[in-house]
Order: sequence, then C-alpha cells, then structure tokens
Amino acid sequence: MRISVSLSLGLLLCLVIPYSHAQLNKKEDILSVDEAFKLNMKLDHESIIRAEWNIEEGHYLYQHAFEVFLEDSILYQQKQLPKGITKSDVEFGEVVVYYDSIELEVELEKMPSDLRIGVKYQGCAEGRLCYPPTVKWFTLRNRVFYPDDPDSSN
Repeated sequence: MRISVSLSLGLLLCLVIPYSHAQLNKKEDILSVDEAFKLNMKLDHESIIRAEWNIEEGHYLYQHAFEVFLEDSILYQQKQLPKGITKSDVEFGEVVVYYDSIELEVELEKMPSDLRIGVKYQGCAEGRLCYPPTVKWFTLRNRVFYPDDPDSSN
C-alpha cells in the first residue's frame, strides 16, 4: 500500500510540475506589439500611401483604433475601413476586428517629396491581453518610408 501511494504521488508530481512550469513560462509566449502586428508602409503610384499589417496567429486588430495622420491632420478614419469580422470583446463590447492581415490606403491630393506620417492602431492576443494603442511614425524620403523608431517594422 505504501509503495502504491508513493508511486501515485510521484506520477502526480510528474504531471503537475511540467504543467506548472508551462503556466509560469506563458509570459514568454507574449509577443511585443511589433512582433504581433508587423506594419509595412509603402507609396503606390504618385499619391497613394498603403499601410499593411501582417497579424500573427491568435491576434487581432480593432477596426475603430486605426488612424493615419500627418502631424496636424487625420488622413484616414473609420468610415473608410475595409470590412472586418464582428466580435464580442471584453474591453469594448461589440467590435469589428481583423485577423491575418489588413491593408489601408490613403490618397493625398499632392504628395510632398518629404513627408512625416503617423499610424495609430490597437489589437489583442486572443483571450490573453490587449496591447495599449500604438502610434508609429514614418518619414517618406525619395519615395521610401523609413520608421522614425529604428526598432519599428517597415
């Protein structure tokens, strides 16, 4: 009897310890904003700015959080956004979100040769956490966008 209790306790510990260790290491699985939502900026044609996000599996971006703006004016607002997926969200209730990828286009009447543009967005890791709103700044030089923060994706 003593051997079976010890054996049962030993087997139980073999099952519980790896599970507990996996739970403690879950924080390591949390991606940074830049890893979860890879943003790429492009200039198409003469006057179209394209913002493209590749969204990691298990993550989504909120439709209501997108803004593309110059330092003093908003260029892109919710009414111009592509169709997304409706979701019941703990933070905001009924919302529209994007999984996998999203592409936004902004057309300017006249494209200056140098331009500084901001992009705002917010998203979540499904069922785990929501990232705070994020703003990335890019500078357009010679028809190429460069992130103002060297750690940003482009």
